[in-house]
Amino acid sequence: MEAAAIVLFAMAVAIVAKSWTKNPPPKQLQQSDVRHLWQAEATRNGWRFTPTSIQQNMIINGMIEKYYFEVTPVTQLRPTEHFAGNADYTMVTVPLRNPNLPEMRITTSGLLDTVRKDIQIGIEELDQKLLIQGDPKIIQNLKTNRVRELLGKMASGHPASRIEKKQVIWCHDGLHASCLEQHINDCIALAQAIDASEHEIWSGFSTAHGLGIHHTKGALALRGFVDSHKVRIQMVDQSTQIMVHIGDYWPQNLRILPGKHPNAIPTYNPILDPLISVVGMAQTPFRFSSTDLAENLLAVLHAYPKSSVSNGMVCLVFPGQEADDLGAPLHDALALAKLLKTLTQEN
Repeated sequence: MEAAAIVLFAMAVAIVAKSWTKNPPPKQLQQSDVRHLWQAEATRNGWRFTPTSIQQNMIINGMIEKYYFEVTPVTQLRPTEHFAGNADYTMVTVPLRNPNLPEMRITTSGLLDTVRKDIQIGIEELDQKLLIQGDPKIIQNLKTNRVRELLGKMASGHPASRIEKKQVIWCHDGLHASCLEQHINDCIALAQAIDASEHEIWSGFSTAHGLGIHHTKGALALRGFVDSHKVRIQMVDQSTQIMVHIGDYWPQNLRILPGKHPNAIPTYNPILDPLISVVGMAQTPFRFSSTDLAENLLAVLHAYPKSSVSNGMVCLVFPGQEADDLGAPLHDALALAKLLKTLTQEN
């Protein structure tokens, strides 16, 4: 009896094994189909297809418009910090190419909507969907219409989509090979828009004033000549420095500072003496009696307390980095430099 049972059990096992071989489970069929379809799509587009031994079991990568991309299928069996579900999805990763971008981490709010949002874009719909953390200066790179359009598209899609570690990671539901090209293009488009945003923001201002855009020590700077004065504008911390060269005849050691300082030289101007200090020389070689000069000095040094006249330049420190707000400060700095240049020529 016992022997008969063992024989029957062995026959049953053999039947199941034969059936399993001929008809693998649906999940295995699905993975096999995805693998075949992804490889065909990669071949059609000239991308590299690499089978791997890890859970995702394959990687597609390549280069489009100088942007490297990598595509992997994600089979999620349990919730993670990026996605609370357990459905398969496609993940496209594109590294950002602009080395000057501030550190940032942008995720869709999802499970994290109880966390304080450190940085606000200023568009209610996006601020409700996105959690933005990192260097506050990143807001400058999120201001263009193209960046905001693509961020909105990303935020309306898969909750695992994010930007972190200088990479755009754009995720999509499912593992559909026919959609891979569109997924890759979306991800690259957002990376391109963020990389180009800095120039786009400042291009209008720089063009209007005839200044060129440069990068110095990882920071954006504008340089050129405005009304025959050498001008340099650079971003420092959360402020903007506007430096306008006065002229070759301004004494290099003569400084004009806001507030009262020891050893200040009297200007003999009742308006200026309580508010500014002239330092660096035993006596001033100039007369500060001009009303226009007094008004322009106060428009720079008193209105912007960290500003100064030093090293032969008017250095106006504006508390912000909004290109749209710099027209008036630049005008004030230029007006003061022109008056100080005239002062040196008169003496």
